[in-house]
Formats: sequence, structure tokens, C-alpha cells
Amino acid sequence: MFAIDDGIVIKELGLHLDASRRKDLSFISHAHADHVAGHKSVIASKLTARILSERIKKTTLYPMAFNKPADINGYTIELLPAGHILGSSQIQIETKGKRLIYTGDFKVKPGLLAERIEIRPTDILIMETTYGKEKYILPELNQIVDQITEFIESARENNSVPILFGYSLGKAQDLMSMLGKRGYITSVGDHIYKLAKIHEEFGVKFGKYERFDLNHLEGKVVILPPHLSRTRTISRIKKKKTAILTGWALDKGAEARFGVDTAIPLSNHPDFEELMTYVAVSKPSMIYTVHGSPEFAMLLNKRGFKARHLDFYQMNLWDDLHLLE
Repeated sequence: MFAIDDGIVIKELGLHLDASRRKDLSFISHAHADHVAGHKSVIASKLTARILSERIKKTTLYPMAFNKPADINGYTIELLPAGHILGSSQIQIETKGKRLIYTGDFKVKPGLLAERIEIRPTDILIMETTYGKEKYILPELNQIVDQITEFIESARENNSVPILFGYSLGKAQDLMSMLGKRGYITSVGDHIYKLAKIHEEFGVKFGKYERFDLNHLEGKVVILPPHLSRTRTISRIKKKKTAILTGWALDKGAEARFGVDTAIPLSNHPDFEELMTYVAVSKPSMIYTVHGSPEFAMLLNKRGFKARHLDFYQMNLWDDLHLLE
């Protein structure tokens, strides 16, 4: 019924979940690049489908609203808010009295823009566990926002351009919204700008922002994707202070790792406590973990849950594994 094949697939439906290579039909939980491939047909939330319409061509998109079940060949499929970024979704699949939930990337605590996550009881839970080690405990959001504001004001006092590095989709829009409400003008990378325009179609407001222009940065907060942190473009800004926004800021040496002055632990992923909260609320009889370390699945087993880590880099080893008979 459920099997592993370049991702998880519901065999009777031919429905793959965040498959990494082209399939006839795949659910895409959100539009980050590591979850997107040029599938023939895609099921996704309305906002995710809108973003995908700009990214992948020759694809048939089936946008679904949250909490609107659809029956397909004896299966009931429903999308639930995931809390990761705006439009991110989990998928719930039910058949013959059994329920499976695949979380995709998610976040339990409320974020800046994303819809609040919905956690339901399930028989089988397939969950991402990026920060599945006990050492990863993130500060509260209000503390992180204060840290971002303090960084910006400190840079300005030093007559430096404050530059924030965050993912073009999700984190960048979170920052634009948060800073816009506080009266800052943001200067954003071209891709971030285009994605912001799509978000505005769904009612999101950002305050004042403009495309990044090296010659017009005075009085602005710059938001760019992380891959630009060590580029010539950034080196041409002589007076600047740089910060990376990532959960990996909790690791020692994060500043050197990312080539920035400051690392701020803002993440759209759940920390260890949020992962445990999800498991406690959903009460699954079987848990499969993906991404992150196998350590979280091992710890769950020690705490009385039945769990197994799936290594998608060794997917050929799992071709015949059935998750539910």
C-alpha cells in the first residue's frame, strides 16, 4: 500500500510525496528547491502551486485548499497547514480506517507569516527531523526579533549597511514583513522581490521595499539569499555588517562557517522540543523520520515509541519496504 521509491509513494494512487526526481504525480509540501522537481502532475496548496507555476513548466497543477478533503480511488486526501512557511502543507492520507500523515518541513511554534500548524492523531507519521538532537533548543521568537533589531541598529550606529542573509522563499518574506511593520525600508534580491509580489497576491503586506541596488543602500536593510554572502557583489559594499538567519546559529563557529559577522538562530524548522510536542499530540503507532540524524528515531524508541529513520540517500535499499500492509 505504502512503499519507498525515490521518496514515499502511495502505490495504488501512484502518488509520491516530495519526490526528488520527475514522477507522473507528486505532492509538493512547499516550494523550496530541495522539495521540487519537474513532475508531470503536482498536488500542492494554493500558494505553493502559484509559486510552482513560475518555476516549473509543462506541469499540471492541482491546487488544494487546506482542510478540504478529496476522495480518490478509495483514499481520502487532505492538506493541513504545516507552519514552515506561508503555504507549506502536510498531507493526510486515509484508507480502510488507517491514517498516514507526512509533515514535509514544518514548525510547531507560530512563525511570522506561516499559517499555524495543525496536528492530528495518526497511525503512521512521517516527519522531518532536521534539528532532532537535544542540544537544538531555539530561543522564543520575540527574543530573536529583538536580536535582529539590535543588529540593525548597531550597524546603523556604526554607519554600516545591515545585511541579512535568509532563504529567498519564506525567511526573506518573514523578515520583510517584520521589518516593514517596524518602519524599515528593505532592499531585497531579485528572486526575493519576485516572490514577494506573489505573496502580495495572497494578501501579504510588506511595507516599503525595493529591488537590491548597490548604489542605493543608504538607510535601508538589505535582505539577500545566503549563497551571496561570499560573493564579489557583497565585497563591493565597503561599510557593512552581515548576519545569517539560521537554526545552525546554535552551533559553535557558525559565523566562520557562513562567513558573516553575526549568526542569529531564526529557523522555520522545529527544534527538539517542538518535534517531541508533535509526536506527543499525534500519538502515532509508527514513526518514520526523514532528514537530520538517525539519533531522533533512536531516542524515540528509548522513550517507548516505535520509530525508524529513513535515509533517502540510500533509497535503493528501501525499494521493497512497505510502510503499511
